[in-house]
Order: sequence, then structure tokens, then C-alpha cells
Amino acid sequence: MHALIAIDSFKNSITSIQANRIVAKRFAAHGITATQVAIADGGEGTVAAWLANHAGGQAITASTVDLAQRSVTATYGYFATEKMAVIEVAAASGIQFVTTTLTPLATNTYGTGLLIKDAIERGARQIILGLGGSGTVDGGAGILRALGYRFWAADGQELSMTGADLSRVTKIDDRHVLPQLAEVSFISAADVTNPLTGPNGAAKIFGPQKGLPVAQIQVHDAALAHYMTVAAGAVSATKAMGLPVVLGLHYVTFYTPAFALVFNC
Repeated sequence: MHALIAIDSFKNSITSIQANRIVAKRFAAHGITATQVAIADGGEGTVAAWLANHAGGQAITASTVDLAQRSVTATYGYFATEKMAVIEVAAASGIQFVTTTLTPLATNTYGTGLLIKDAIERGARQIILGLGGSGTVDGGAGILRALGYRFWAADGQELSMTGADLSRVTKIDDRHVLPQLAEVSFISAADVTNPLTGPNGAAKIFGPQKGLPVAQIQVHDAALAHYMTVAAGAVSATKAMGLPVVLGLHYVTFYTPAFALVFNC
């Protein structure tokens, strides 16, 4: 008998790789051979699973910032031959950084954008972006700001694009965008298919778990809709924290179910 072992991680306990090895060891004790495949859902563990399953990669640890803009380091996977990087939003902008006082109104995905920038400057031309486990609902605005986009309010103030800024933005300036970005394609990996706004949107469904006050859900939903309108006029965009809104408009972007993407990598 031969078994296929593909166990997802147990959060705050063991990784997919560790779980697979435990089961494989017990199978081996009974004479059963096994193939181990690390899996993930686009959140924590996606990079490790990809590095375990896909040859030719290396773990890159880079300086970035967390949800509160505090200096941290985070790791992503880089595959030089393929010019490909695998990055988890959770690594720098994850829900583990959320506190009772640090809500999506005061946070963004800027730290994830710094990781993407690092990968692009290293040579990556395809970015696989795992969207699970995020700790904010900023429509990807922080990522875009890290990549050189600038956001302005009606009074001429430049915005840092925390959640509270989404409703204030009236102009997006792309004159200082990272030049290499035009050569980059993105694959967004997640296992949810919610729209950005509305009754099943990012603010309503995922906002509370990221600390968005209940009283702010409708307000934040409207702010995301406003931001979407300013960014594009119309967007068919995505997922657990509203990522990526503008990426899909300016760059080649695909959405793929994360489990299938990691399993088949």
C-alpha cells in the first residue's frame, strides 16, 4: 500500500510539513510507504509549503513593517530561475499583529508591499500573493503605496492609506511607481470568493475578525466602494481583505484557489 499525505497546518500548533511527517512515520512503522505534500490555504504556511513542494527556491528574509508600521522581518520564497516569488500577506500584515486598539481603521498592507518591492528588485517577475490570514481591510492600498503610488485627499493632503483614509482619497498618482512593476504579473491565492463590497464583502464578512468595530462595518464598506471608484471606476476585486483592487487593473492578475495552487506547485 502507498499513501498520499497532505495535511493542512494546525494553527499555533504544528505546520503542514510537521503533520505530514508524523503521519508518515506511523505509516512507515506499519510498512506503508507514503508521498508527502505540504498544503496551505493562502495564509500562514503557504511559503513553507511552496518551498517544500517546488524545487529551486530559497527562503528570503527581508526587513519590512507590521500593521502598526513597526520594524519587523518577514520571509518569502524566491525562485530565481523562474523569476517568481511567493509572498504571504500574513507575514507582514497578518492578523497576529491585531490588538484591541489596533483596528483596520489604523492599519494597512504597506509591509506586504515592501516585501513585494524587495522581490521585484531581486528579479521576480511573477508574484504569487497568498491572501489568507491578513489583519486589515485596506483594499490593497498599502501595498500600492509601498510600490510607489501616492494618494491624495481633496484638500491636497497626502494620505498614508490606512483604513480611515479610504473614504478621503480623491486622486491616485502613479508617476513614481516602481518602473519594473510594468513587467510583473500577479497571482492572488485565497480560498474565499467574496466580493470586495456589499452584504458578503470584505468589511462585512472579514472585518470583525480583524478588529473592525461593528459600528464601522457599513461605513468601511462604503469607504472601500469609494476607494474602488476612485481607483478604477469599476472593479471585479477580491477576497478576505479586499486585495488586490488596483493591481488587477494595471497589471496581469489572476485569482486561483490557494489549496489547488499549492497542492499542484
